[in-house]
Formats: sequence, C-alpha cells, structure tokens
Amino acid sequence: MTCDGIVVIPGSAQRIGADVLRRDLIANESLHSAIGRYLQVLLVRSMQMSVCNMFHDVDQRCIRWLLSVHDLIGYQDIPLTHEAMATILGVRRPTVTLVMGSLRRAGLIGEDRGRILVRDRHRLESACCECYRVMKDEQHQLLGY
Repeated sequence: MTCDGIVVIPGSAQRIGADVLRRDLIANESLHSAIGRYLQVLLVRSMQMSVCNMFHDVDQRCIRWLLSVHDLIGYQDIPLTHEAMATILGVRRPTVTLVMGSLRRAGLIGEDRGRILVRDRHRLESACCECYRVMKDEQHQLLGY
C-alpha cells in the first residue's frame, strides 16, 4: 500500500483477498458496478474534503467530520478524543478544544472524557458548510443511502 490506515473509532471489519475480489468482480457484474459507484463516492468525498480544508474554517470542518462519522457509526455517542480530532483535522489540540467548547455551549454536542455526544444533528447540519451536503447528495445519488 502507498498509505497507512489508522483506526480511530472501534468497530468491526472484514477482509477479502485480492485474488478472490478480482475473480468475483469479473464474475459478478452487479458487484463490479456497486464497487465502481462506491469508488466514485470516495473520489468525490476526497476532492470535496480537499476543497473544504482549503476554504473553510476549522469550526465547519470539525462539524463536517462529526456529521460524517455520525452517519457511518449510526449512534449518537462518538468515541473520540480532542487529540485524535486534532490529528484528523490537521490542527492543534487546543484549537479543537475551543471549537468543541463552542459547539457544547450552543447545545449542539455534549462531551465526556474521550466521547462526543451529538445532541442536535439538525442544527449541526445547519452550522456546517455546504461540503457535507455535497458529499451526502453524491452518496445518495450513487448508492441510494
């Protein structure tokens, strides 16, 4: 691999060998199509996050990231430290602490040591830049969810 993956939030995963995947992609056109659509979503997401990181402030990027994680894990309680969030966003930990404090005071999130609780998703979406919606719309269009 040309890059490393870092697991930030615990969960489960499955693995398939490259040879098995290649064989199944050739044999199953619907699988090939589904993975192609998923790769398109990843490409759009990657490009949109690059634009977002360049043009939007850390508050909006933080909200975008919280919403994306909330979508992926499917529950309100996100096991995440300020340190991990700072690394993900490419900022210093005190910056994340300030942003999270602002979101907490506004009633959008709650916090406990190493955990972030999404309290008001609707208002988080309203406070976020348009990048989250662009990524979400593309995912919905290509994957149906």
